[in-house]
Amino acid sequence: GFQCSKAGRMLVRQGELIKRCRRADKPFYYVLFNDVLIYGSPARGQSGGSRYVHHREIPLSSSKVIAVENEENAFQIFSENKAFVVIAANGDMEAWYNDMEKTIAQAKIDAGVKDEKEFAAVWTPDHAEKNCLKCNRAFTLMYRRHHCRACGMLCCDPCTKNRKILFHIDPKKPLRVCDDCFKNDKLGDGEEEDDEEPEATPTGANTAWWGVSDGRKT
Repeated sequence: GFQCSKAGRMLVRQGELIKRCRRADKPFYYVLFNDVLIYGSPARGQSGGSRYVHHREIPLSSSKVIAVENEENAFQIFSENKAFVVIAANGDMEAWYNDMEKTIAQAKIDAGVKDEKEFAAVWTPDHAEKNCLKCNRAFTLMYRRHHCRACGMLCCDPCTKNRKILFHIDPKKPLRVCDDCFKNDKLGDGEEEDDEEPEATPTGANTAWWGVSDGRKT
């Protein structure tokens, strides 16, 4: 699990942000350190409490943030294997964005990172498109939506039949890609990746969790 205490690790900012997921926006609690960003959801029975089930950690030395055009309270967070949009409460977006940008820049200097990494793509939300962005066929209950793991576009199954290795996301597992992203690449065998963000699980012996109290992470 995630180790909270680490030599040189310092808390920069923490608070709730709304994560734009493929089916619906979901609130998560984010904690920004000088070397990593983590986020989690309230542990069972802690909807308004201070314990959170750990979902993901994002090393800052291999990440970046970009503001979302025409959405003053939203920005994108990119890492090598995950990218998504977060929405901040009124007045918080600028503070979050500036802290993220400055902390990422310093983390890259500290880690000696000079070259830009290859990042995962932000997925188009399911509700944003009614038709496949490749063949324009309408989506239905039987003709389902799928995301290209390389570009994040919403496509139908026939337009995303191919699989390939995306080394920055998973160096071993071939992932679903659209026809355009597959061109000039070798086909690999593999099962379909789960589209969903992992759901919070009850706190227990095999569940990683962390808590916040008095402005400090524990």
